[in-house]
Amino acid sequence: METLLHDLRLALRALRRNPGFSAAALLTLALGIGGTCAAFSVVNDIFLRPLPFADEGKLLRLRDSTRAADGGLSTVNTSGAHFLEIATQSRTLAGLAAQEARSGTLTGGEFPEHIDAALISQGGLQLLGVHPQRGRDFTADEERLGEDAGVALISAHLWRGRFGADPDVLQRNLELDGRPLRIVGVLPPGYRFPYDADLWLPLRVMPTAGGDYAVFARLAPGVTLEQARAELAAIAARMPARDTRTLPGYGISAEPLRKSLVQDEDRIAVALLIVLAFFLLLACVNVAMLLLARSAARHREFAIRSALGAGPWRQARQLLTESATLALLGGGLGLLGSWWAAPWLTLLVPRNLSLQLGMQEAPLDLRVPAFALGLSLLTAVAAGMLPALQASRPDLQGVLKGAAPGADPLRRRRLLGWFVSGQIALGVILLCGAGMVIENFRLLQGTALGFDARNLYTAELVLPERRYTEGSNRARLLEDLMARLSALPGIDGAGIITANPIRGATWSIPIAIEGRDDDARASQSVNHRLIAPGTLAAMGIPLLRGRHGGRQDVQGAAPVVIV
Repeated sequence: METLLHDLRLALRALRRNPGFSAAALLTLALGIGGTCAAFSVVNDIFLRPLPFADEGKLLRLRDSTRAADGGLSTVNTSGAHFLEIATQSRTLAGLAAQEARSGTLTGGEFPEHIDAALISQGGLQLLGVHPQRGRDFTADEERLGEDAGVALISAHLWRGRFGADPDVLQRNLELDGRPLRIVGVLPPGYRFPYDADLWLPLRVMPTAGGDYAVFARLAPGVTLEQARAELAAIAARMPARDTRTLPGYGISAEPLRKSLVQDEDRIAVALLIVLAFFLLLACVNVAMLLLARSAARHREFAIRSALGAGPWRQARQLLTESATLALLGGGLGLLGSWWAAPWLTLLVPRNLSLQLGMQEAPLDLRVPAFALGLSLLTAVAAGMLPALQASRPDLQGVLKGAAPGADPLRRRRLLGWFVSGQIALGVILLCGAGMVIENFRLLQGTALGFDARNLYTAELVLPERRYTEGSNRARLLEDLMARLSALPGIDGAGIITANPIRGATWSIPIAIEGRDDDARASQSVNHRLIAPGTLAAMGIPLLRGRHGGRQDVQGAAPVVIV
């Protein structure tokens, strides 16, 4: 330990004597290690950080699926009838829960507020292993009554924002679309799963309900995913006989919960980690060249040390201590920089993890500083090994003969040439990658959206279900809204659509083509939206063939579609 402290003091003294060299090396290492740690923190959130569920490895996401004649598989949310059949027949699943999205207007406070809510079926939170931080979960009677129970759970976000973290919030009431609700619990901080929800209501699954349930399941003890999939395949094969609405090619998809949440959104983070690993390698080459050049300038010092009895290992150890000191200081600066950049890094984490499961509010994961420490030590060895080996074999005879300080042996010049070549090669790789990213971004900016976005404005409208229960009431409201918008000065056209085209929201539904046999009829699902007459014209979408929908296509007329 005393020898190590002595080497450390010598390393710090050497770094103080060369502030320019030290600053350049520290900045290079801080950028390389900090960028790599930042990318690792994103990858850690996606792959390594545990989800806020009990025994998450046993949790599955189930979906209805249809297989096309060409073998393509398409998945959609589960219908109420299929959910109840799976719950009745399955023996490999220890539990099953359905959740449904709901949105509405929250009243009962100082101001109305649009809110996203989730309806959750009996035992849903227990299945996920989520417990309220205040209050209680729904009772069995409340779950059987569903929304009619008049109770709700709220998120910690809503508790803090609307109720000011009132400790007596469990005595408060609120209204959702005019329906009075009593708050019975507050869920953990950051938890808004699914649908970015701030409000949870009990759900009673009805067999006549459409296919819009997000279904989660837990494997029974001792059951593997393959066994559960085999049983679900058998249930799917029997489903057409039990539910005549089941489409040909029907199946049940079962995926681990984390995989279903992340999907393909992890590719950006992994690609960033690979790019920054190249950047760190380039930083190591830079620092190694600096150390090698500095060791060449100190060849007389090393020769004198050797003459005084310092062995090769002692010389190499001293230089490795200097490179380790540089790497640890640079790693510390880089770790601070990655924490500073944390708010921007969460943009690379899939929304399902960062927002709905509260990853941005999770405490610091010790894996990140541990990774930074290990990476710093690895960088120290990578950057300092060759300079240390060079310093351990000083040209004692050349120094004693009075050789010029700049006279490097041929071997050292060749080594520096290899370093320069490697540095240029890595730099070209990174520049080519950056050029490809910039070009892709430019192409995306110029990609045709399929509609004319110039001077196009949007607003979102949510109709309270209790007030607009009848389709005729909703139709009259929307017709009046269209007429009033179209009459405004400066408005060339107005339309209504069920999902904003560029916000990522989609409605999907499986389709079957009439007049074909069962194998040919099986088809993948299609994304669809409902539109009012005039919407396509207002968005500047040309009609290539056929006609627009009009007032003649009202409820009760033959259904029509535009493809």
